[in-house]
Amino acid sequence: MDQPPARVNAWNEWDPLRHVIVGRADSTMVQAEEPAVYRDWPEHGFPRSKFGPLPAEMVEIANEQLDGFANLLRKRGIRVDRPTVLDFSPPSAPPTGSRGPCSAACPPATWWP
Repeated sequence: MDQPPARVNAWNEWDPLRHVIVGRADSTMVQAEEPAVYRDWPEHGFPRSKFGPLPAEMVEIANEQLDGFANLLRKRGIRVDRPTVLDFSPPSAPPTGSRGPCSAACPPATWWP
């Protein structure tokens, strides 16, 4: 039986944390160049012309950190939900022409093929 989607609400900033969503690094993408997005990355970051999946070792390290954070919160009695991994690799299809992956930039649904 399917469970209803979890709701996580914040009513103020000072009540004890009871329920949180901790993301996952799987399928993380460097967004394709987009006129509306300026990459203000340091020189040792990704080159401006590169986009696509992050290197596997970076994803693995990030997932270890996220898993550790989620476990720490659970040990403190906080309910932790983890999202389903989504595939952000398909190119988007904006009206101006196809682009590379959009990461989690939340493009309009009409852009997806």
